[in-house]
Amino acid sequence: MGIWGRWLEAVRKGLEHVEQFAAWQIRERGVKPYIVSRRLSCLSSFYKWALKNNLAESDPIYLADKPKRPQRIPVWLEKEEQAALQKAARSVEDLPENIFGRTREHIKGVRRRYDFLFGFILNSGLRISEALRVKVHDVRLTDGVARSVRVIGKGNKERLVPLPESFGQVFGYWLSDKPKEDFVFAKEEGGKAPGAHAVRAYLRRLIGRAGIDKKVTPHKLRHTYATRLLEAGAELVDNPGSARARGSLDHADLHACERGPDGGGGGETVKLLSFISNNFKRGKGPMDAKELFQQAREAHSVEDLEKAGQLYEQVISHYPASEEAQLSRAHL
Repeated sequence: MGIWGRWLEAVRKGLEHVEQFAAWQIRERGVKPYIVSRRLSCLSSFYKWALKNNLAESDPIYLADKPKRPQRIPVWLEKEEQAALQKAARSVEDLPENIFGRTREHIKGVRRRYDFLFGFILNSGLRISEALRVKVHDVRLTDGVARSVRVIGKGNKERLVPLPESFGQVFGYWLSDKPKEDFVFAKEEGGKAPGAHAVRAYLRRLIGRAGIDKKVTPHKLRHTYATRLLEAGAELVDNPGSARARGSLDHADLHACERGPDGGGGGETVKLLSFISNNFKRGKGPMDAKELFQQAREAHSVEDLEKAGQLYEQVISHYPASEEAQLSRAHL
């Protein structure tokens, strides 16, 4: 907010010059596009709040084009690298005899916990936040073998993730003497699981010891899981035949797994409305439709989705019934 306010005062521009503000940050200050995009999202959240509380008349960020993020190839571990990581996690030769008063047995227990945590993500595809929230009673055990795990993911959506037989056997044995109400990866009995930052730091150390020359995070282990599914013949597409991939990875659009976290996307409706928005910015398009479009954006910004949908329909109806418009209307 401070950067935005100071820029407006310095250049004496109106609130509608959002794109110039974005370009100034990239060209003059050398800010990376993804950071600028994040800042614009923060401003948009502020204006949505201001609209709800009648402190602003419109959201100037909503119609602005945000800087495009470069599409990056996702990072994952090759089979040999995955084996090297697992070997490093199971090795205890590099562990000290004593650290901060902790015995070698305690330190070995910590190493073993992280070994199971990273193995759990590699065999389930869970997000790090989801893995750390799992409790013992969430794991379904049959004859001492961990068969699946119940997970509450994004949007409070519940899913059941299957576990491979080979991993399930050793994982089930490790869980056998743990209290049902404990977190699976608790630092101590009845305690909390380690924080995500601590997990990332531990993984970095193991990656270094394994001699892997990649920047690997817990989320990259999730990419590795998706890659192993692809190599095994699974289809990471949103169709009825990919139930295991959908259930395990919890992606609303599983093509995102193939593209990686920064991939693009969007349906035909979004494309058409974006085209209409760009036309309005260039001074083209029916004036009646432009007013309706602005009203639809404002309704959308305050989460009145029913009204926004009706207004978008009216906007599209002002355009010729082209093939694209008919397709988009079917998706609204």
